Amino acid sequence: MSKKHIQIAERFLKDKFPKADSAFVSGSLVRGEGSKHSDLDIVILFPKIPNAFRESFIYESMPIEAFIHDPETVHWFVDDEKKNGGAYLAHMMSTGRIIPKPTALSKEMLNYVDSVLKTGPDTISKESLLKLRYSITDLVDDLRDDRPQQEKIACAVKLYPLLAEAVLRNSGRWLAHGKWIPRELKVADPKIAKKFDVAFNAVFAEQRTNKLIKLSEEILEPLGGFYWEGWRTEAPKRWKKKFKT
Repeated sequence: MSKKHIQIAERFLKDKFPKADSAFVSGSLVRGEGSKHSDLDIVILFPKIPNAFRESFIYESMPIEAFIHDPETVHWFVDDEKKNGGAYLAHMMSTGRIIPKPTALSKEMLNYVDSVLKTGPDTISKESLLKLRYSITDLVDDLRDDRPQQEKIACAVKLYPLLAEAVLRNSGRWLAHGKWIPRELKVADPKIAKKFDVAFNAVFAEQRTNKLIKLSEEILEPLGGFYWEGWRTEAPKRWKKKFKT
């Protein structure tokens, strides 16, 4: 991160959240990978707040995404991410730069998220795994039919993060989202990452779905294969509303 971006982040913190204990500045700019459209991700830490929240800003022409937390909300979010396989807040804090300077509270939170990241995510639950297998099966079945290219693309776009989730959860790795999916797949399994590229390019560029169907079969095989019969999900009993004729 350039000195300019650090100074912008520090002025932003002082101007918008003057009572904050400290903040973690993260994102591609911190890693030296930013572009002219990159934003600053800032996790802002307070000793105590009523609730966590997220807010977007344009500050000194810089897009800023602010995530406001205290120790209790950090623990809740990170614990929830651990159960669901993600580590988005923990990763932002672990890779971030503390501004304006480290404090006792920010050091404590950094030690906490680092320990969680080192431990890794919880094993996917049986219910979540069945839902994942079912969702992939449903989309793959749509791709087996002859259908317009627009529909193939729509199905493939939805299938991409689900297949990535299956690969990453099966390997015990943290989940990724958006542009981070292909990057994380290359780290987790370079061969399967290459197969992703080939299979999805075949759909988008060649209108062929056979390679994507084969890839889905390969990814689901160690997780129990395709799943349809027996899938059941129930709505809460409170999801009812009186109907007047």
